[in-house]
Amino acid sequence: MRLRPEWMLVMLLPVACAASVGPQDPPELAWALPDAAAPRVDPPKPPSATDYAWTHMQWPLAADQAESILANTEIFADAAVFNSGEPSPQVAAFNVLLDQEDALVRFERLADGSKVAGRLYALCGFQVLNRPRYQALAEELKQSSKEVETQFGCIGGREKVAELVQQIGKQKYGRYFRESKTRIYSRLSDAG
Repeated sequence: MRLRPEWMLVMLLPVACAASVGPQDPPELAWALPDAAAPRVDPPKPPSATDYAWTHMQWPLAADQAESILANTEIFADAAVFNSGEPSPQVAAFNVLLDQEDALVRFERLADGSKVAGRLYALCGFQVLNRPRYQALAEELKQSSKEVETQFGCIGGREKVAELVQQIGKQKYGRYFRESKTRIYSRLSDAG
């Protein structure tokens, strides 16, 4: 078998390339080293680290604590968050409120006087308890131009309130959050 000249060139090319590259000095890394004179700056904490719901969560939750968590949280969180699937205090609080005889009154207070994330949890509560009130609050929130911090599983971010209202309606979040009650209560009780 006779080798064609093109094949010989292809076979010799790696040898020629390797021979032409000599040892090189590492690139200058001074920019990556900490400057002794520069102040140390810690990376920002994730929103959940400083959110009211996470800093005030103590299981078991009393009804007033649960209402306070939902009124003051700035994060609309899923039932299970982060890589570990940790129960969110927001959905735990949501379920504690649904367990109360005066749940409708408590969700009404959230709808009228809480931060936007709390109003979204009120919307989920009305989805379970009072369909006409759900529809009225949904129409109101669809007009909002605000955004809210979100945490769905391990993905955090910001979403438009109007888009979340659509998701809550399509995905039936109120029912989904309620169906997660047993698992959330069990995980929180085991952790405590």
